[in-house]
Amino acid sequence: MNLLKSLSKHKTSLGAMIGAVALQLMLLCGAIFVVIMLPSKPEEPNFDSKHEVMLPHEDMQHQMEINEFEQASAPAFQPERISVESIVPDIPPLPDIPMAQSDPSEIINPLENLDGLFQQIGNLTGQHSLGGQGSSVSLLGINDNTERIVIAFDISASVITNMNAKHMPLPKMNEEVKAMIETLNANTTFTLCQFVRAYDFFSPTLLPATVANKKAACNWLDKKFSKAKGSSQTNWIKETPNGIQAVSKAIFALEPESVFIFSDGDFQRTPAGKKNGNEQVPLIEWQNELTAYQRKLSSNARIHFIGFGVKENARNPLKNIIRQNSGQYKEF
Repeated sequence: MNLLKSLSKHKTSLGAMIGAVALQLMLLCGAIFVVIMLPSKPEEPNFDSKHEVMLPHEDMQHQMEINEFEQASAPAFQPERISVESIVPDIPPLPDIPMAQSDPSEIINPLENLDGLFQQIGNLTGQHSLGGQGSSVSLLGINDNTERIVIAFDISASVITNMNAKHMPLPKMNEEVKAMIETLNANTTFTLCQFVRAYDFFSPTLLPATVANKKAACNWLDKKFSKAKGSSQTNWIKETPNGIQAVSKAIFALEPESVFIFSDGDFQRTPAGKKNGNEQVPLIEWQNELTAYQRKLSSNARIHFIGFGVKENARNPLKNIIRQNSGQYKEF
């Protein structure tokens, strides 16, 4: 009995399996038939073209050249001429006016007074630097960079004698100073001064170092400084106290940035209350005056000293004065 039940169960399972396999075979055959046996209908070719036609580069360039040629060869537009008579037919005739006879020699040259104009401009701006970088100056071994410079020469008889003894006569000194002046640029203002008891300026104001002003300064050196005889002229400025003290006061009124002084350091002045006579200028008194002048400036001026035959008792005091005024000391 149990054996029959078992055989019955096996037969049922075997039949289910056979049915499943048969179903899968039928589905596989159907898929093969659809994919392989029934090919898809091919699409019809499309021969539509775009509306824009791109010309080759050479054809476009050729067409542009043709257009340019046609524009260039086309006749220019000529507007119709309009006469006065066509607009106002009743206008009276114009009177005959004789042609003026002009003399070419009377024509004004606008460049004739150009140098004078530049000179006036230079004088107006002489009180202040034009801005920018100053000049790098070098004079007998002393170097500086400045925008406002004054060079003062002590031309007393003792200085000229000492300069000749040191093989630096006035004509040679003149050439050294002229060479330095030529190196000044237009951003620098300058002037020159010679003194004994009285003093004489090349210019009472600082002038910009233009070509014209530098040429005028060199001419002043040739005519006046190089021919000094150790004494002042009647038209020189005289003040009390005179000598180096009056010169220093006038120089600092120009608000310089650097000052060069050529001397032997033996500064003399006329005694107070007298018309003549000699009196040694106390260097400590001169230094006190310089300190007072420096306080009035926005920045201290550098005072350089170039000495010729400086006496032993004046050497160290002079060096101290120059050092306190941020300058350089050179002695021959």
